[in-house]
Amino acid sequence: MAEFEDSDKTEEWISQIMPLAESGNADAQIQVGWAFYRGTFGQKDPKAAEVWFRRAAESGAGERAYFELVKMLRIEMSDRIRSVYEERKWSLGAIHSMYADYLAKVGPETPELKRVLEIGASNGSLVAKLHLHIVTHKGLQRILGLPTELRLVAQLFIVKYKDDDDPQGYM
Repeated sequence: MAEFEDSDKTEEWISQIMPLAESGNADAQIQVGWAFYRGTFGQKDPKAAEVWFRRAAESGAGERAYFELVKMLRIEMSDRIRSVYEERKWSLGAIHSMYADYLAKVGPETPELKRVLEIGASNGSLVAKLHLHIVTHKGLQRILGLPTELRLVAQLFIVKYKDDDDPQGYM
């Protein structure tokens, strides 16, 4: 979503995006979700944001919309991320990667963190592959594994450069 410097542009954006979102446009619904989260409509409202991300998922965005929800919950460091993560088996590696990032920030390395990273890596998440490599290689193994880590970092930069809006960077 674009950031706006004045209220006229924000009101114009709202008048254009809300009808699209209300008519079921999944991309617009994701933008509205982030707008609620950022406080574009007044106060920051993560609960309303979640409603819009879920609507986007139902409107065809699927796991891409859930990725946005999980990303928001990770930013908030909300315990709700656990229940959303456990709602289903996710095929989008980026969701596993975001959840693993949350787990790594709230506590020490655990078997759950490693399991989530393994799932994310097997579903194509470059971030999960890198994080898993770091978690599983210590000391001399870590030093010897630097070429692998550097290759993964290079792949992440290439993906990020290719398409800034693609959650592939977290996949």
